[in-house]
Amino acid sequence: MADLPDIIEGMPKRKYLFKLDCEHMDWCDVVLFLFDGRVPDEGACFELGYCYAKGKRCIAYKTDARSFIDGYDNVMLHGAPEIVLRNERELREYLTGLA
Repeated sequence: MADLPDIIEGMPKRKYLFKLDCEHMDWCDVVLFLFDGRVPDEGACFELGYCYAKGKRCIAYKTDARSFIDGYDNVMLHGAPEIVLRNERELREYLTGLA
């Protein structure tokens, strides 16, 4: 991001990138939320909530055993995905079924 100009299409680059991200989420049919880490990425959390609110299919992928509280993830994040897949085999099988 540092090598981008400060102004893109007449907007500050951070505002432009936010707008571009929202446009891409509006365009997509499915979002894959990467849940790994004790605390998921804040941008990914926003994207998950945005897509959920827009009625998009939301799928989560979590291979990490760390959690928010006593083995449980935050309910506000866990409630949005239709499924939480736990390994690459599950992910591949599920995505193949969507095709």
